[in-house]
Amino acid sequence: MPTVSLTLIRPGDDAPELFWARRCADRSFLGGFHAFFAGGVEPVDRDIADHFEFDDAALRVAAIRETFEECGLLFGNGEIQRYSRSERTDEVVANAGRNLDLERLEPLGWWRMPKFLDVAYTTAFFGVRLTEGEAAQVDDLADQLDESEFDSGQWIDATQALEKWHRGEVFLTKPIHCLVDTVAAADGVPKSFPSPESFGETPKRAGTSAAGEICGGVVMLPLKTPTLPPATHTNCIVVGKQQLVVIDPGPSDPDDLAPLLDHLERRDGRLEAIALTHHHPDHVGGVQALTERWDVPVIAHPKTLELLPDIASLRTGAIDDGDTIEVDHPGELVAHFTPGHAPGHLAFHQPDIDMVIGGDLVASRGTIIVDPPEGDMGDYLESLHRVLEMNPRVLMPAHGQMTTRPAELLQHYIDHRKMREQKVVDALEQFGPATTEQLVPKVYEDAPKAVYPIAERSLLAHLLDLQQRQIAQQSDGCWLLVIGC
Repeated sequence: MPTVSLTLIRPGDDAPELFWARRCADRSFLGGFHAFFAGGVEPVDRDIADHFEFDDAALRVAAIRETFEECGLLFGNGEIQRYSRSERTDEVVANAGRNLDLERLEPLGWWRMPKFLDVAYTTAFFGVRLTEGEAAQVDDLADQLDESEFDSGQWIDATQALEKWHRGEVFLTKPIHCLVDTVAAADGVPKSFPSPESFGETPKRAGTSAAGEICGGVVMLPLKTPTLPPATHTNCIVVGKQQLVVIDPGPSDPDDLAPLLDHLERRDGRLEAIALTHHHPDHVGGVQALTERWDVPVIAHPKTLELLPDIASLRTGAIDDGDTIEVDHPGELVAHFTPGHAPGHLAFHQPDIDMVIGGDLVASRGTIIVDPPEGDMGDYLESLHRVLEMNPRVLMPAHGQMTTRPAELLQHYIDHRKMREQKVVDALEQFGPATTEQLVPKVYEDAPKAVYPIAERSLLAHLLDLQQRQIAQQSDGCWLLVIGC
């Protein structure tokens, strides 16, 4: 499905201004990111497009319609028309029909969304330049935003927008950053909208990049790894501007690791270290290839280093709770010991942005496996609580999208584990003594049979935790509740 994006630009006091808005944090797609008005092409757009001779008429109509729905602006009859939220009905755009001002939209190029967004969108970007007279009419545009899509918005000098991004105050995808950067480089509002060179000409020749510098000095690079479904990629994080630290280079396959190597070769900075959240293969597969090319230390918790004998010949550095890793920008990383999923699991906190790079503490989709003996359910729940108490602004999981609602995600994981624990207790009370194999269908009745082998490992983790707390015990290969618990 093709999608569209529309950037508004107007003359400012000293430099051109853009209008951007922050997507609501609960949006499944890019929640908490700043963006422009955007959406997919609908059947109504194609119907209206039949009245125009533009080859990309349906895309232009969609861009106008999405802007109308999201902020109440309608480009038609050679002028801007304003509509309140209650007036934004489907009939308004349909009735405008051939009077929509498609000529005002300037094509900026195409961009293919990276895989970490869990989508396959290829987006056509357009721009609209407002006159000085029109600029005065839209000062209050932020007050007219669709509140289900955006929680804030503003007109902003493009240079100031870049400064906010550099400081980690806002998060941008690669194409949005490219547009802001291009407008910031323009001298006033140019005669034509500045088009980023990195954008492609057509859907088949769209610009793209696997790496996205979501804010100054933090690059999220999803790499294909042999991880557990529903995940297919592990997020490798590159932190720094001149002093670079790579966190979790997951793939061992050269083709899958190539985007990271290519990214590092293109960077102006120098790789200083490789840091690991834990020892699992989908997080460490690229360590050997990176250290062969760059003689840098591998930094991890001592328990992680013990579990990786293959790197014993490499330069290593052990870090533990509270230790720091030096990074020039946005600043040092603070290690937090978060065992449970793995005995040496670390999360890295960047205080200036208040971002936690969480490894396999949580995922944006699915759940996290706690597999004994390396996995410990009691430790895992304690780690979730610990990061929840930190109350970070942003949480970057190893699998899926980052979230600007960390507290909700962490609490969801805690509640989910407590719910599953109660099911274990209820099953033991009703069916015990029982083996783990007998308990799985009772405890995981909401899961397909295909995941029972994995579910049985998490079930065992719950049982061992209950045993540690003297709530359950094992006897002759069966589990039962402790009398009087």
